Amino acid sequence: MSAIEIHASSPLQDHPGASASPRNQTDAGCLLSDWSLLPRVGFRGTDTPTTLTGQGYQLPEQPNQASRQTDGSLLLRLSAKECMLLASSQASAARIEQLEQRWQQNSARHYLLPRMDSHAWFHLQGPALPQLLAKLCAIDLRTVRFTPGQLVQTSVARNNAIVVNSGGAQQSQFELLCDRATARYMWDVLLDAMAEFNGQVIAADTDLANQGDID
Repeated sequence: MSAIEIHASSPLQDHPGASASPRNQTDAGCLLSDWSLLPRVGFRGTDTPTTLTGQGYQLPEQPNQASRQTDGSLLLRLSAKECMLLASSQASAARIEQLEQRWQQNSARHYLLPRMDSHAWFHLQGPALPQLLAKLCAIDLRTVRFTPGQLVQTSVARNNAIVVNSGGAQQSQFELLCDRATARYMWDVLLDAMAEFNGQVIAADTDLANQGDID
């Protein structure tokens, strides 16, 4: 698969703590990478569910759930009227960018929420994720409670964040979205919390992004 074309900058650009680790990852309890360069977009309004469904997206039945789409994207249903799309493949990146570029205000109550400039996106994977986030978040994110396809809008390290269980039976992985203005703080907090679990930073990898296996 060819690399996703980048049209934005990361809030961690030039941040020394964002450099990928060259160490062996096999014994890491947690891996962290900055996916803020991957396209994402939000929509809100009474007609948003109908509009996205008409465009071929499959929406979760209830808010605070996520569903993997056929093009590889991850659709987050944040409320009855608000959704966010996260790209994780070349096809989904192009489609999300087209949705944003072609959106026009009309009679439909379906409003664009640009998210590249509002939210940073961090990807975490590894068996220690529940223990890691237990140090930073009051929500129980163990798999028995926080199953694949669920999301929470909560406080992480005293900052508002969205946490999505994007993994499955074979892989533990979360997506964490936070305010772009707090991205460096959140990243540093995650690095500090990961040290106990031999956490490592890895480079964003579009092939890795395709490994999500939410049913």
